Amino acid sequence: MATDWIISNGLRLAKMKKESIRGMKKIFPEHVVLENPIDLTGDADVERYRVAIDAALKDDNVDMIAIITLFQIPTLTAEITDVVSSFAERGKKPIVVIAAGGRFTEVLKKSMEDFGVPTFSYPEKAAKALRALYDYRLAKSGS
Repeated sequence: MATDWIISNGLRLAKMKKESIRGMKKIFPEHVVLENPIDLTGDADVERYRVAIDAALKDDNVDMIAIITLFQIPTLTAEITDVVSSFAERGKKPIVVIAAGGRFTEVLKKSMEDFGVPTFSYPEKAAKALRALYDYRLAKSGS
C-alpha cells in the first residue's frame, strides 16, 4: 500500500546501487527482499533496520526514506526508536516512519517525534508528506 501511495503522489521508488544491495545481501538472511521496497520481513530486528537505513542513507540513488515499522513483532525492540532518531538527527536525507498499532506503538512514535522524526499511522499521509518535502526541495533549489 505504501508503494502505491508513493507512486500515486508522483514519486518513484529508488533503484539502489548494486554495491548497496550486495552489502546488505552479505548480512541479511536469504528471505529478506532487497528489491525496492525493501522488505526486512516479520522477523526483523533492530540491527537489520540499522543496516538497511544506513545503506539507504549512503546510497546516492536514494533521496528520502520511508520506514514501516511493526512494533508488535517480538524481534523488534523499543531500541528501534533510538536507531531511527539517531539517523534522522544527522539530517542527510528525510526520514518518515509509518507505524500502525495501539498504545505501545503511539508511545514509540511519540518518542521519535520528540527527536523530529515525522511519524504516520497511514501510508497515504506519509506519501503526501514525502511529496511535500520533494516539492519544497525543488522550490528551494529553483528547479
